[in-house]
Amino acid sequence: MSGTDQALSSSSRFASPEDSSRKTPIESLQEWSSDQLLKSRKRLSGKPGELLKDGYVVALYARDIPGLHVARAARQRVKGGGWFLDTMLNVTKRDPAAQFLIVIRSKDTIGLRSFAAGGKLLQINRRLEFVFASHSFDVWESWMLEGSLDECRLVNCRNPLAVLDVSIEILATVACRRRRWGNMLA
Repeated sequence: MSGTDQALSSSSRFASPEDSSRKTPIESLQEWSSDQLLKSRKRLSGKPGELLKDGYVVALYARDIPGLHVARAARQRVKGGGWFLDTMLNVTKRDPAAQFLIVIRSKDTIGLRSFAAGGKLLQINRRLEFVFASHSFDVWESWMLEGSLDECRLVNCRNPLAVLDVSIEILATVACRRRRWGNMLA
């Protein structure tokens, strides 16, 4: 494998070619073939369980401005740090900060775990900020999917005023069907 190929196979835009020998959670995922991605794009609407499966890794594209939603460290905003959802132009879908693991809570609700935020789930806080603050899956971390993957709304189950207008791209799927988040970090 050439140095260019190694750099392209890296899971982070900050990784060096030498880092490609170490496995990260993203690198342990099965890449989807173009046929599988095309089939997933044709299924435009339905319940979350029909559109998104438990274990899918997705990228969230902002619909109002160009860019990807990413988990970003909040050094200044939150005492002691923390993570919040931001939109950035200078990242790609290969960056772990722009990748989210789909977790199905019920047939109508999903959760979005951030690899960059250590597996914390996207939630809305009392100040209506999109943050990654908890590993537990409760009503604050539950989202309903409305519309197609190309033009969908993620509506928070606790506060329906908290809405993300996004386009969702399925990037990969987790290899094993039964897993715990802690096992993925090992």
